[in-house]
Amino acid sequence: MKKYLILIVTVLVTLSLSAQPEVTVSATGDMGVGTDAPENKVHVKSTSNIAVQVEAKTPAAAAMINLNASKISGGQSWLISSSGSGASLGGKKFSIYNNSTDQNLRKHAFVIREDNKVGIGMDNPERTLDVNGVIRANSYQAPANQSWPDYVFANDYQLLSIDELDQYITKNTHLPGIPDAEEVAENGFDLKEMNIRLLEKVEELTLYLIDQNKQNQAQQKEIETLKEKITKMENK
Repeated sequence: MKKYLILIVTVLVTLSLSAQPEVTVSATGDMGVGTDAPENKVHVKSTSNIAVQVEAKTPAAAAMINLNASKISGGQSWLISSSGSGASLGGKKFSIYNNSTDQNLRKHAFVIREDNKVGIGMDNPERTLDVNGVIRANSYQAPANQSWPDYVFANDYQLLSIDELDQYITKNTHLPGIPDAEEVAENGFDLKEMNIRLLEKVEELTLYLIDQNKQNQAQQKEIETLKEKITKMENK
């Protein structure tokens, strides 16, 4: 009997020493989950990749976390939300919402839709990245392998004559290859494509200037020749 008691006590002591507490509250009120030495108000230590899971009550609802700087001082409040399929939530999406008491600021700051479309400053992005506001960047680099309008300088490029260009502008009130004001007002324009088209027009303008310079030089030579002939006639 004594042997059995010793064995039972040994097993219980071993288990008590090896087991990790599921939830611990320290003397200072810090709570630890999976750790007995919490370092913050809530400290979660997980043996898996997911440490914390927040789940909505129903599939149509949203799982939210409210981050509030301080209710006492009127600090900023933000909601981190994973929306369900409810119509009032605008469909399935992850969002960071400005939960300000100021109605002018109360809006989605960042949204990722179910189809991975991203919106900044809007509820429902329709493109890969939709931004409702001004974007500032130190630089922008377009993807490689883009068509560049050096073809304008090729020998077989069909450059309109000045007269043809004049007729086109008179009829259409815009440059060839450039959308008119109505089209831009309705559909906007592609910034990358517009930069390429504008460079094309600059290169065409360069060709017109080169041609104009050649004509001016030829005319100047004719004028000099005529001056020489007139001088000779006057000296006879």
